[in-house]
Amino acid sequence: MPAAKFFTYDGDPPNLIPPRRPSTDDVGGNLKEDDQAAPPDPVTMPTADGHNQRSNLDVGLGKVAPVAKISVTFPAGVPGITKFVAVGTLVGSGDITVTDIGVGDTELTWPADTFPVATVEPSACCLNEDVAALAPVVTKIANGVKIKTRNAASALTDIDFTVTIEGQ
Repeated sequence: MPAAKFFTYDGDPPNLIPPRRPSTDDVGGNLKEDDQAAPPDPVTMPTADGHNQRSNLDVGLGKVAPVAKISVTFPAGVPGITKFVAVGTLVGSGDITVTDIGVGDTELTWPADTFPVATVEPSACCLNEDVAALAPVVTKIANGVKIKTRNAASALTDIDFTVTIEGQ
């Protein structure tokens, strides 16, 4: 089976293929066999077992890897993205819309097909300030996430955070 000709986390926009996590087909398969008549030297040559193991590892890691991390700060009370990393090469911080719903209530949204489908619900959000606060709450919304941050007294409060995006 041939490997994908495009980076699966980017999809193939000209052919209307949305981003996705890799499958074993995308990485050239995991059923390679060594030539039995002239097997490779496992010390100096690539082997089918090694290829199959790497293929399975790549796909396994792709299943659990976050697709992006976004840091948000609140200078003068207005939320903005200060740091952004993503697996896909076609997405940048400019593709993310930050909406201030109210104090301590922020939404991050993006266009459909920006990220692969999520394998789990949004999970990780950490505060980037050393303040007494409750754990932030992350909720999935259509093409995005909503983050609520509260101080130790449970009042909604703007607190800088970083959220891990699991997918679309």
